[in-house]
Amino acid sequence: MLVMVLTWWINHSVPYKKLELKQVALYGKSFKLKLPVLTRWGSHVDCMDVMLDTQQAIKSLVCDSRQWLEEVTKPEKQRQPSQTTMDVLDACEDPQFWRDIRIVRDHLKPLKVGQQGQFRCPIVTELRMCSRQCCTHFVF
Repeated sequence: MLVMVLTWWINHSVPYKKLELKQVALYGKSFKLKLPVLTRWGSHVDCMDVMLDTQQAIKSLVCDSRQWLEEVTKPEKQRQPSQTTMDVLDACEDPQFWRDIRIVRDHLKPLKVGQQGQFRCPIVTELRMCSRQCCTHFVF
């Protein structure tokens, strides 16, 4: 769901610009939303951090301007907004969506820090040891 929400905001330039203005009004700066890179799981932590940093702005914009967001992103010649738009806006208003992002980010963050060498993560250390001893066909 996170990737779908990020993709929706990034692909809709008018709502994204309005989100940037809301961010500047609330935080004094704007945060660039980024999609995670499949092979770089540290980028998942980065995109979750940005989403959580801008959570208040997203929720506020959706709450204050939901009808406008539905209208401006509606496909041409259709009376109703797309199901994707409805799902994304519902997710942005759902407190469980934000809790889930925080939980996953909190689980992944130590692995990202371990990858950067700032913290010895036992899982990463074990994978490295395993790759040297027996799993030579895997690249870690």
